[in-house]
Amino acid sequence: MNDQVQYCTFRLGGAEYALEVSDVQEVLRDGEWSVVPLAPASVLGLMNLRGQIVTVVDLATHLGLGPQARIRRMPLPAVNIVLSAARPPLSFAVDDVGDVVTLAANSLLAPPANLDQHARAFVRGVHLADQHLITVLETSALLEGFLDEGST
Repeated sequence: MNDQVQYCTFRLGGAEYALEVSDVQEVLRDGEWSVVPLAPASVLGLMNLRGQIVTVVDLATHLGLGPQARIRRMPLPAVNIVLSAARPPLSFAVDDVGDVVTLAANSLLAPPANLDQHARAFVRGVHLADQHLITVLETSALLEGFLDEGST
């Protein structure tokens, strides 16, 4: 049986990435946030999402790519991917969101052997789709350190 998996694709720097659709609550194309003094480098700030306070994380910095990898520069609002599994609520600021794509689960290839060790912790694998690579990120690994202790 060839199981299918749906992914929300997005761009960060010049590369295409994906998260499983089931991990995404919503996408905000014009999210604005307030800066939090003394926050870690990857935390851009906090946003009010319909009365709920959401931490906004610069995904490029969190992945170890550095803010220079971002195409969109502050103060332009980034696209925010709000995660459904994050407690407390969390969103990733990315350059742009693509389509939802459906790919065969067995088409996921292992991460490249020469991938940086820091980045390897966040990468589930890669898909070759239409002659380009989509790097699939592991949501649980990305959330580590941001979730409340004992949350589900």
